[in-house]
Amino acid sequence: ARPVEVCGQLLRHLGELTEDLKWPTKAYTALGKLRIFPALNASEASTLQPPTSSAGVPQGVVALDGPCTLFRHAAVAWTQMHLLDPDVFDRWPASVLRRFGALKDPPPLEMVVANLVEAASRWSTAQTSSGDGGVTVEVVACWQDVVTRHLKMLQSLFKRSRATQTMLQHRLATCAFVVLDAGRLVKPSDVFSELHSGGDSDDEAEAVEGSLEEEDIGQPHDDVEGEPFEDMQHLGGKARDKMRQAATQQGTAQRAPQGKGAGRERSSTKSVASSSKPWLLPAYLRPFRRLLLSIAGPAINTQRKVPTIHVPSAPDEDQVPKFLESALNQPALADVEFILRPYGGTEQTVYAHRLILAAACDHFRSSFTSGCAEAVGVGGRCRLEMPEWVTTMALLWMLAYFYKGFNPHKAQQTALSLEAAMLAGGSGLQTDAAAARRAACADAHTTSGSRRSRAKLRMAFAEADDDIGQELCCLLRLSEFYGIDHLKAWCESRLQGLLSPENLVALSTHAYFCNAMQLLRVCVYNMQLVYAELVGAEEWETLEPGIRELVLTDLGTLPPAGAAG
Repeated sequence: ARPVEVCGQLLRHLGELTEDLKWPTKAYTALGKLRIFPALNASEASTLQPPTSSAGVPQGVVALDGPCTLFRHAAVAWTQMHLLDPDVFDRWPASVLRRFGALKDPPPLEMVVANLVEAASRWSTAQTSSGDGGVTVEVVACWQDVVTRHLKMLQSLFKRSRATQTMLQHRLATCAFVVLDAGRLVKPSDVFSELHSGGDSDDEAEAVEGSLEEEDIGQPHDDVEGEPFEDMQHLGGKARDKMRQAATQQGTAQRAPQGKGAGRERSSTKSVASSSKPWLLPAYLRPFRRLLLSIAGPAINTQRKVPTIHVPSAPDEDQVPKFLESALNQPALADVEFILRPYGGTEQTVYAHRLILAAACDHFRSSFTSGCAEAVGVGGRCRLEMPEWVTTMALLWMLAYFYKGFNPHKAQQTALSLEAAMLAGGSGLQTDAAAARRAACADAHTTSGSRRSRAKLRMAFAEADDDIGQELCCLLRLSEFYGIDHLKAWCESRLQGLLSPENLVALSTHAYFCNAMQLLRVCVYNMQLVYAELVGAEEWETLEPGIRELVLTDLGTLPPAGAAG
């Protein structure tokens, strides 16, 4: 006890000289780090309520940069922090205390929350050890006053940040610190329904001071003076003054003459009372309704498990590609329509999609993005008129090549299926195909130049009943027309396998005008082999002069792709 007395006397003397001291801030900071400040260690006593004086409380000396606070905060910090001796520091001016920056005044929010949790734990232990669990009215009033002080401080600090609110909810939602009038300790979540249905307050700060006054509206007080206020010693001084003032005003109103003003006052009071819902919890909790609701919340329930979120298996990764592949020639979502009239036959329409065409072919991308697309058709679709030499099968084959990932074999099967579906729909394609063959035979005798050579090629394939050869020739021309190099080379390779003496000259002419230089090399090579048979024949005489010149020269002089007109 000797260091406590010596330090106490020294600091009392320092407090008397504070007005004359001109110390810098560093001096107070250095002084606060010394263990010379007398303090009460109420946390070691394990008491159920905060100390009201220094009597009977263990004392020691502490430094101000440790867990210590002023004695006036004992109700919210006595289990967690040292309390500076009130006999010494209550005499110090507040301006001097503020110079010690390390002093916790007021206590930190974390300490206040921890103090409330520890106090509630001690109260619960005391009730359990008492056997019947009952406590006296005086003890209940004291505990409720302690909870009130904590809630007032928490209310002032609660709105600082979202992190503060989350910390409060996690620490206090399942802590049984709410003291009911019967002395029972409950968690905020246990009384959530009562809190939620107990009305509301527009200004909680005002409600903290005026809640007691609201309870007295419409209730006469027979004893304005005397013993009704003896039971309010656990309340703060301001709350007791409010209750006395409300009771005095109520008694005066009862003795006043009953005039029109009094009638209006009674009706106003009655409307307020009728509009508010009944409050079923202890009155001291009413000013903190919103704070307690935010701490509890309807979802805080320790008996329930945290809901789990089940993520189902993802859709197949090829769901979108499959949908796009199946969308070819489906008018529902199509925004491009190709119009075909093979050699004057019935008009046919094939449907496609700009996005896929632009992604697969530079020609279409440039056309769609530069505003050079054809006229707009039905439903806002881009309408593309195809030349008469384009067959339905060849066009479907080329489009399926785009939709099937540039696979010509799959594209061929898709095109055959789509053409069969169009034939089954009564589109008249079968009749048009036969008419196209007859037109090709007629063109072979009535036209000249490149068109006559292409007609002869179609007639050669028609006489051999080789539909695939005709469609490959048309597909080769489409590939050249739209600049699809891979498909063009693939068609050249397939047509090489169909090469025969009957179609050699016609196929070379078709390759020449389609700028298919690889296929043309093959045709020229074969014509050099059978040159003796070709000389003097009608086909040789009518052959394109450029091709005849190539046959008569070495293959090394054959112009590169793109040189032919």
